[in-house]
Amino acid sequence: MAQLSYDRLLLAPGGVTRLLDIPGLAEHGVGFKTVAEALYLRNHVLDRMEVASSTSELDRRQAALTFVVVGAGYAGTELTAHMARLTANLLPYYPALAPDHIRWLFVDMASSVMPELGERLAITR
Repeated sequence: MAQLSYDRLLLAPGGVTRLLDIPGLAEHGVGFKTVAEALYLRNHVLDRMEVASSTSELDRRQAALTFVVVGAGYAGTELTAHMARLTANLLPYYPALAPDHIRWLFVDMASSVMPELGERLAITR
């Protein structure tokens, strides 16, 4: 095993979670900082797919399959991409569901997705 020498070591494991003033966020939101939170989110999405596949009511199905991600920075964008892929890959196991039943929504005050990338690379509205 190689050894590295250094004068100072800086560990920067991630950003700071901000609780924005969005109605319902404090009561219903789930963080995405720990493995336990990630597992909870995955299990919640799987539960919502089960609920949606067990009803024939379109309104209830669409409500169960509408997911809102607060924050369109790195973490929110990556979370949404992975979870959208997960739900798309699970559709063959839920024949009652169609791709257009599933909605992933970003909520952010910024005027672009991933504004940290700068004007040239960020996705603007």
